[in-house]
Amino acid sequence: MTTQIADGVWVSSTDADGFAPEPGVGGMSHVLREDDRLRAGLWCAPDVVHELPWFEFEHDETLLVLEGEVEIEIEGGPTLHLGPGGIASFSKGVRSTWRLSPGFKEFWVLSG
Repeated sequence: MTTQIADGVWVSSTDADGFAPEPGVGGMSHVLREDDRLRAGLWCAPDVVHELPWFEFEHDETLLVLEGEVEIEIEGGPTLHLGPGGIASFSKGVRSTWRLSPGFKEFWVLSG
């Protein structure tokens, strides 16, 4: 559960009870912060190999891989291979396809 403890300060815990299904994408998400400027939280994939054909990022997005691995094929660009500790950032409008290992988990930040 996420709690705003003071103006501009949010805290949370990453226990399993704090995750909810992510419609349209699959997997489970845990939102730490969500307002008109920024959205941040955790996302984990189903426990199977999972492919996400992201046609276009709707926001600027930065991610940090916490568990598992992801292959991100950038349309017209390289293919990224990220594991735990891997960090990437994408501008709004970038098109890509994601292939996730079972147990993949990321921390993400959306802005813009």
